[in-house]
Amino acid sequence: MSLIGFILIIILNTFSLILTIRIILSWLVLPPSVFIYWINKMTDPIINFFKKRFPIRLGFLDLSIIIPFLLIHILNRVISDLMINNRIPTLFYFFDILFFIIESIISIILTILLIFTIVLFFVNIFAPYSYNPFITSMRSVIDPIVINISKIIKINHKYSDRIYLVIVFILIIISGISIFTIINILRFLLSKIIP
Repeated sequence: MSLIGFILIIILNTFSLILTIRIILSWLVLPPSVFIYWINKMTDPIINFFKKRFPIRLGFLDLSIIIPFLLIHILNRVISDLMINNRIPTLFYFFDILFFIIESIISIILTILLIFTIVLFFVNIFAPYSYNPFITSMRSVIDPIVINISKIIKINHKYSDRIYLVIVFILIIISGISIFTIINILRFLLSKIIP
């Protein structure tokens, strides 16, 4: 059973790698090739399915590709637990998987917010008047957070935009630590209550 589990995890991780390559290639302007053709042919059905069924857009950015990665991540965990580690599915195990899914979703959201904040910080330094559609999409997510923080904390400085982005970055990290601490406390308490 563990051999089948290892094979399934290798297949899932290989597909995850192919999806990653496809995403990176979609950002580049490359001449057509057989390699790109086969990568697109393997991944387009999955990508198109999630774009149609679960459209997640932030302005110009299409984030629906996150869902297949999340599903692969969850399947890897379940296969590893049940087929490789021979964990017996109890009631607590299902709660543990639920917490794992919640942690994964929160990790994805916080990672996206951190990346957007870092990119906007450097854009603010090196190209403050950029009207790139990707940058505009990132601003549409981060600017409301900055505006709310600026209502609470007044900073009158020529680099106040950068200072607010650093504050957003720190708040994202603090909120992530707080959320994961709460989830782990709940997981611990449930492990003592539910067998």
